[in-house]
Amino acid sequence: MGIVCRCESNIVPVANESPRVCCGTIKWYMNDTFSFDFIINLTDEDGNPIELLDTDKFVVDFYNSVGDLIQSFETVGSSTITLNFTKEISAKFKKGEYFYTTKYESGSIARTIMHNNMVVVE
Repeated sequence: MGIVCRCESNIVPVANESPRVCCGTIKWYMNDTFSFDFIINLTDEDGNPIELLDTDKFVVDFYNSVGDLIQSFETVGSSTITLNFTKEISAKFKKGEYFYTTKYESGSIARTIMHNNMVVVE
């Protein structure tokens, strides 16, 4: 005799999209591999667009809850920052909370444009 399941719904729940942004927090499931893009549009104090030079750089650093650097991504000469979470990189992120900071560097100028934004790995 087979097992009979009696419930009001025969719908199996599915996972949330991974990765996703939820209320400003980036979330993904442990060991998922993916690419995630930030498209940065910088403006000066008057609201005018800042043209990037070929040597301008964005650095995104991910830290664990005690402030240890887990992973760094660097993009040069582009306003699109691609975070490529390969199998090896994703393996560094166990379930838990992380934070990331993004810096813009142009010549002698270095500016933080995102600071301690939250990540949750589920």
